[in-house]
Amino acid sequence: MLPLCTPSRAALMTGYYPYRTGMQHDVLFYTVPAGLPLQFPTMGDYLKRLGYATHIVGKWNLGFCNWKYTPLERGFDSFLGYYQASEFYINHTTGVAPIFGFDFRNNSKVAWEYFNVHSSIPFVKQVTNIIANHDSSKPLFLYIPSQYVHDPHQVPQKYVNLYDNSPITNPIRRQFQGMASAMDDDVGHVIAALKKYGLYENSVIGFTSDNGAHPQNAGNNYPLRGWKGTLFEGGTRVPGFFHSPLLTKTGFVYEGLMHAVDWMPTFIHLAGGIADSDIDGMNMWPSITNNQQSPRSEMIYNLDTTTGNFVGAIRESNWKLTIGEPGNASGWVRPQDVSGSYAYDLHEGPIANEVENSTDVYLFNLEFDPTEHFDLKELYPSIKTRLLQRLRSHLKITVQSVYRPYDSAGEPKNYNGTWSPGWCQAIVHPQKLE
Repeated sequence: MLPLCTPSRAALMTGYYPYRTGMQHDVLFYTVPAGLPLQFPTMGDYLKRLGYATHIVGKWNLGFCNWKYTPLERGFDSFLGYYQASEFYINHTTGVAPIFGFDFRNNSKVAWEYFNVHSSIPFVKQVTNIIANHDSSKPLFLYIPSQYVHDPHQVPQKYVNLYDNSPITNPIRRQFQGMASAMDDDVGHVIAALKKYGLYENSVIGFTSDNGAHPQNAGNNYPLRGWKGTLFEGGTRVPGFFHSPLLTKTGFVYEGLMHAVDWMPTFIHLAGGIADSDIDGMNMWPSITNNQQSPRSEMIYNLDTTTGNFVGAIRESNWKLTIGEPGNASGWVRPQDVSGSYAYDLHEGPIANEVENSTDVYLFNLEFDPTEHFDLKELYPSIKTRLLQRLRSHLKITVQSVYRPYDSAGEPKNYNGTWSPGWCQAIVHPQKLE
């Protein structure tokens, strides 16, 4: 995945690397007047053309300042959820002091009826209703970007109580664990509904995170280096799985390369369609289901020149190169459950300083060093040069980020206290990188 939620969701929904859609730079927060450019069809668009009923329940985060950016205009028949990157689970407000607003929608309508109702309740009810009322003559695509386990930590107490006898004493970490258990229950409700209404036997279920965890929010990626927002493995390597009665080979961990952009063409293949030929994603279904070698030997973690600096990372086979500032997590973070705090372990082992003292280019071999302790650029200068040239070659197809400064026209005070569309021009085609 990408280091942050907006770029990851853009990649997942379109099959394009974010530097080709203008979504590479940052999270689309609050009054940023931007969204996923309209020229790029989403997975919902593709599947709708193939006759699918398409629904989204949960987090959007691909732009909302213009109605054309919102889910009902991007290939989805229905939407229950929120536009922003995060919000409170119960009162559904979000913002930065002193600017806060309500962000919860039932299709295009502000859903005030869910004020002070934990989001998991309407989300589970909506998913169940969609499955129960689905016209079985049509195939179904149900996209459920869960609010769990994003901060803030708000979960019914019964889930926190599951860890009363746990060795975890950090109260925030225990809440985080409770949120993970609550998410498990929500997924269980989805599976139960699919079985009850006769859809399970012909379903394929994909599950993934959108970026690495953040230790300050009680997440943890140890022993991987870094966290959310970094190009290190802790910010980009995430768990994922496929589950389906249609699978003939199960119970194994797939070790091949797969990127966020690969989800879209894989699902389009399963639906009997073909994605546009110029996307970056690859159909992974034959390789994963047969546990065969991945068709992917290279992937781009990200590429961003928005600030004037060249920041990016590339992987070729087991070699990984980063250029520019890969993120502010220069070490390996362990949750310290006894003290309830986090220790930033910057000196783990005798070779930690080799990484700390390196310049703006890192070179790692992830087969032998998945935790990114050894910077090998001085030992393998030819590999460093080749990967730098390869990464720079992608600048030819890079577009400018759509990210713009905050615009007060989008403040909730202008829309009855809500985060609402209607205050920006939609971008159709992102500008080429100059």
